[in-house]
Amino acid sequence: MQETMGFCCLFFLYLAVIPLLFIFAYHAFPTTILGIVGIIALCSFIPCMFNRGDTVVTEPVGPLLAATMLACTALVFLGSMYTYWAHVQPVRALLLAREYKGVYPSLPSIAFGDAAFVSFAGNTTVDVAKSVNVKTLDASLNTFCVAPVSNPATQSGRVEFWAVGVDCCGDSNSGKFECDDAGKSGARNAFVLQNPTDALFESIGKYIAPPLVRRDIFMQAIKKAERTKQLTTAEQPLLVRWTSLTKDEILRSEINKVVLQCFLNMAFSAVMSLILSRIVHRFGQLRKLHRMKQSGDAGEQMDVSARLTEFLTAFDDDSEDVQMMLSKRVSRPPLSKADMCIMGIIVPYLVMMLCVILTTYSSCTRNGHLIYAPFITILGLYILALTATPNRVVNGMFLLLVSTTGLYIGYENYTTNMFHYCGVEARREYSNVASDASGDKYWDAGVLNFGAKSYLSQNHSVGFLYKETVYCAAPILSHGDDCVDTPVTAMLQNQNDAVNDAVAPLSFLQRTSRMHTSLDVDYDGIPHPPVVFHSTQCKATVPKRVEFWAIGTNCCSSRSDFRCDGAKDANAHAAVVVRATGTEEPGGHRDQFFNAISQAAAANDLPLPERPVLIRWGKDPKDLRQTWAKGAVGIILLTAMVSLLSILVVGIGSYFFLKRARRREKQEEDEEEKKGVDGDAFFSKARAGLREQLRV
Repeated sequence: MQETMGFCCLFFLYLAVIPLLFIFAYHAFPTTILGIVGIIALCSFIPCMFNRGDTVVTEPVGPLLAATMLACTALVFLGSMYTYWAHVQPVRALLLAREYKGVYPSLPSIAFGDAAFVSFAGNTTVDVAKSVNVKTLDASLNTFCVAPVSNPATQSGRVEFWAVGVDCCGDSNSGKFECDDAGKSGARNAFVLQNPTDALFESIGKYIAPPLVRRDIFMQAIKKAERTKQLTTAEQPLLVRWTSLTKDEILRSEINKVVLQCFLNMAFSAVMSLILSRIVHRFGQLRKLHRMKQSGDAGEQMDVSARLTEFLTAFDDDSEDVQMMLSKRVSRPPLSKADMCIMGIIVPYLVMMLCVILTTYSSCTRNGHLIYAPFITILGLYILALTATPNRVVNGMFLLLVSTTGLYIGYENYTTNMFHYCGVEARREYSNVASDASGDKYWDAGVLNFGAKSYLSQNHSVGFLYKETVYCAAPILSHGDDCVDTPVTAMLQNQNDAVNDAVAPLSFLQRTSRMHTSLDVDYDGIPHPPVVFHSTQCKATVPKRVEFWAIGTNCCSSRSDFRCDGAKDANAHAAVVVRATGTEEPGGHRDQFFNAISQAAAANDLPLPERPVLIRWGKDPKDLRQTWAKGAVGIILLTAMVSLLSILVVGIGSYFFLKRARRREKQEEDEEEKKGVDGDAFFSKARAGLREQLRV
């Protein structure tokens, strides 16, 4: 009991030290702290060194203990990172950085680069009418809100300070911004958001930290405000949280949050320490049985020094053990049909499908990474435990193979289908879009509803062939750009002289009266005046800008035949934007679409777009989005069927193969034993004959 409690306290200290290192030392020695955490993580593999002996390896307790220790270390490490960027860094800024009072929002923000708390002067408020928001898959579909801080008395047209928040604003045109105390009367204080710059944050920390510290996403929203609200801003504006509290009140609140996070980490460490101590207790029992089997009752009375000597001696025996394992036939447990079904078929199939499903959908759901990251961690530790357990290495390697395959299929399914489906859902819908509009005005668009005159031009479509794939592109034009009316001037000739002669000449008063002037006949013999009228003929014009291009693959001819999506529907005036995933390789599909656009522009004398907007054209944007969702489901169902058949074939085939191999090994062992018995009988008979001769 005392030994179990001792291990419990040891594990508690082992886990509880990580949050304390982040709170008190990470800001000064980040590299050193990460090195210490790495050493603590390596200590998780110590149980694997003691996982030896036939009695010990009958149960995978040693690898399970190592995997559990590593998982606990990883979870505490992630929780410590969250606590540091969410609360510890703001507390340090409030304690050490400066506080400025009486600040006018028109002052340059660079003058307050060392600020942690700012009190604005006069009637400074948050201009909620110019608020803007941004959603991105990179931040779990959270809504990042920004609004300029302004003072009507010193309005300069340049924004230096921005109030920010997460999930607290509506559409940009609604003028809704309810972040913190933005709508509270008399609130003129601001808590400055810090900008993490360490390498850990840039690599994985930004996905663990709370959304409020994602300065990069807030800067995207500010860039959008510059385009859509005709604002100008500083290169490095100051991002603040609008509040009516004082600096001391915020400081107390953040300190309380740090204490609460530490308490939660300690509670988690205590619970996991109890679990780890129970696993150690079972592991110790197996090792005690192993020692008793080797040295009888004396093995149970071994003191600590004897066990340490045993541990050090084990390193010298490793090479001998390897040679013995190579020269000695290893006894294997008998094959089991139940074990084959569970570890050879059911577990690999479930793991593969979970990898496919979670990789496909986790990035499209809010806080999906909180499910995906623990799953990957637990899966990796489970595979590690299997590969470290004798007689389970093959199961571990097979599980590694199927999980890697599932992750790859899920990633491809996400980038091909769900990225575009969720990207359209997370962005804005615009109406009455002009076909010759600039794409920069709609850079945050997911759905574009074009005007009634806009149409997909079949005559300007092109199919670009590359590696047996036809990349189709067709521009979105307007009927107003097809042609312009051509004025035609006609001279009415005086061809009917009889009519002129039949009319009596006018008097002087009639000829000089403007009210009786005839437009059809000149009774004085003067030629007819020119009459201008419009003909039905028109002259083709070149649109000033063509930046919206419908795309598709293998759905068009080389020229003037575009059949992708709703291209043939005359009532189609809508489109969904196909955005870059950020993982495209040079010369990939997107580059080939750009090649098709360049070819179409050159072949039809169209202006070459600087930043073409790739779209899918149709009548109903929801139907276009659903094609991506159906494609993702189709890939998952196809993977489910193919993987089930493949795993069944591999699992059942390996079972019968191993069964045949075991039978052959058994026959060889019997033959060797028979030869050994015959040899012993031969030598015994020879020795008996030699004794008989000596006696004679």
